Amino acid sequence: MQRKLNQSKRADPRVAIIKTDIGIKEAIRECLNRIGGIGKFINKGETVFVKPNLTGDRDPLTAAVTSPEVIKALIEIIFEQSPQKVLLGDSPSWGFDSEKVYDITGVRKVAEDTGSTLVNLDKDKRIECVIDHGERLRKTRVAKTILDCDKLINVPVMKTHMQCVVSLGLKNMKGILPLRWKAKVHDLEPKNGYSGLDIGITDLHKLIRPDLTVVDGTLGMEGRGPFDGDPVKMDLIISGEDAVLVDAVCASIMGFNPQEIPTIKLCAEYDSLNLNESQIIGLSINEIKRPFIPCPTEVYAGENIKVITGAVCTGCLATLNTAIHRLMKTDELEDFSNLIVTIGKNPNIPSDVERVLCLGKCAVEGELLQTIKEFHTVKGCPPTGWRIIEGIKKFK
Repeated sequence: MQRKLNQSKRADPRVAIIKTDIGIKEAIRECLNRIGGIGKFINKGETVFVKPNLTGDRDPLTAAVTSPEVIKALIEIIFEQSPQKVLLGDSPSWGFDSEKVYDITGVRKVAEDTGSTLVNLDKDKRIECVIDHGERLRKTRVAKTILDCDKLINVPVMKTHMQCVVSLGLKNMKGILPLRWKAKVHDLEPKNGYSGLDIGITDLHKLIRPDLTVVDGTLGMEGRGPFDGDPVKMDLIISGEDAVLVDAVCASIMGFNPQEIPTIKLCAEYDSLNLNESQIIGLSINEIKRPFIPCPTEVYAGENIKVITGAVCTGCLATLNTAIHRLMKTDELEDFSNLIVTIGKNPNIPSDVERVLCLGKCAVEGELLQTIKEFHTVKGCPPTGWRIIEGIKKFK
């Protein structure tokens, strides 16, 4: 049975927040019971796909990926409903090998221990889907297994993000797009002050949405998310049927205004949803609110690379900042000299420069000086961190 796409039914507005001091499995069970119980979402004989955040080959203790303990406990609870089968998998960020990611994150062992079936979405058959009302992403390819399952459960981890401010349920759905289709979302045109990535995630929400979102808030990540930030012990499980309201509640717990998170704001507008409609059950936000440090946007590239900015958004600045940070950690910035990196609209490039790396759609479209001898571009809105690093390394 193939999932019905473009559903517009009003989801249950209840969002439950539970502390894990009673044990992770019991916290998940209690969290689900507060919104109707697992039986409300899973029926006997159904095929259920559990989609955690497995964005890269990171140890779960970094909080970059969903905790395997949370995934295992949730799957065990799902099996209590006698589904036909439980599938587990993701498509990591471009450049990561899924099989290696499954080993390092502990997800392969979760599949073995629970009897669930591990699925490599990068090797799955891809089905082209048309997105009704898509602003920028009007069609895309989705892993066939996602479309064929009866129920889709999204299990993101609570963390900051260098391009989207936060990475929660809405952002995590990008993993249903295999391989380069995820990277394509970064290349979409901006619109009305929103990045192509924010619009692309919103368009994906118009195509397909999970039946249930269970947020791993045991460890969160602040600072240079989604990979290079610092873990934050939160000891929380948050769950709900409405993915937008769940993200709004989590963003509030993290100290952000959901109305200022583009993906949450745009998805809520599309759904004609008032973010104040959520019915919070269990703990209140004020009881457990802990402001997260956002991904920094101030860029310091050392003496060998000079960054020149025009009118630039925080998404591009945070991505560049994180890319530079990664190169600094490996002492690779010392390999470059006299390199100018430009970002944003109309950067003021000196007339005597000879080596320029132009980042992002806004800077790429600007006028170039004839005196530039060596010039490379990195496209995207915003460009990904790994693409920026690749672009800088061209000047070695």
